[in-house]
Amino acid sequence: MTSSPSVQLYTVRDAISADLQGAVARVAEIGFTKVEPYDFVARADELEKAFAASGVTAPSAHAPVIDSTEPERAFAAAAQLGVQTVIDPFIPSDRWQTADDARAIADRVNELQVLAAASGLGFGYHNHQWEFANTVDGRPVYEFFLERLDDDVVLEIDTFWSTVGGMDTPALLRSLGDRVQFLHVKDGKISGDIATALPSSESALEVPDALAAASGLKFGYHNHQWEFANKVDGRPVYDFFLERLNDDVVLEIDTFWSTVGGMDTPALLRSLGDRVVALHIKDGKVSGDIATALPSSESALVVPDALKAAFEQQTPAGQGDVDVTAILAAAPAALRVVEFDAYAGDVFEGIAESYAWLAENDTEARA
Repeated sequence: MTSSPSVQLYTVRDAISADLQGAVARVAEIGFTKVEPYDFVARADELEKAFAASGVTAPSAHAPVIDSTEPERAFAAAAQLGVQTVIDPFIPSDRWQTADDARAIADRVNELQVLAAASGLGFGYHNHQWEFANTVDGRPVYEFFLERLDDDVVLEIDTFWSTVGGMDTPALLRSLGDRVQFLHVKDGKISGDIATALPSSESALEVPDALAAASGLKFGYHNHQWEFANKVDGRPVYDFFLERLNDDVVLEIDTFWSTVGGMDTPALLRSLGDRVVALHIKDGKVSGDIATALPSSESALVVPDALKAAFEQQTPAGQGDVDVTAILAAAPAALRVVEFDAYAGDVFEGIAESYAWLAENDTEARA
């Protein structure tokens, strides 16, 4: 990962409501150093303490400022939290119907940018789908908003909702250039009930293209067991995949599932070299029919009993059948990513045990 991502705290809103400081701490434990708070004005003091306790910062924050009669309160609270840019996250669809609607919103955003700048802040707007789905003379109404917007107003593009709204999101991002300072990255099925999130194989949103258009990131593939267990003329089908793959596509090797699939994973890693940029480190029992047990074709989360048992029997690194030490030595430059598909105990304790084991045993890792 070449950038340090943030997480929108609205994602964990139920946990925030129950225990704000504990929820922020859990986010920090995952590895996030940046967060994007929402509705932060009334809880600025609590958030300030939680951020300080967990060592996170908030480069951006959401607040409903466009319709506020006291936007100064939001900007003051943002300054208190060390926020650099305030984003208004929502103006409903019925106010994005005409070109004049869009221009009126842009005029108000321009006013607020001047006010925010007086407090040393930036100001911007966050889209949903209707700004693109609603059209005037065949043009997304968002275009009229952009035409009226001052150059120093920043944009936060929600890449899921822009795609739902019918946009080619990578092309949109390229056209907007440096005006886009923030991306909301989420994925899901764009048809029927789009509130139901599915694995990316079922999704119409091309997250890698959207990210690459804005950030110059690379794209890669993550294996499971079947790419190795399934064979053609005695060769793992993964071999044919590699032969066709462009050199600039990177690989993330799930070392547990490659081992389950019958591979000598250290030898595999040595053969792939620097193309492997990340390892999923997990351990567990490699036995039974888990090499041929497959998840549902509709969802990777729907699995047969054999796989469910294999998930639940996964262990912290160094406690199962996988030769994790040899695996680490075979790919010293790859990022180590601790993962459990499931865990019978407290998953945070399992993560902590793997982390401690890696700290003691991963002597080959390069900084």
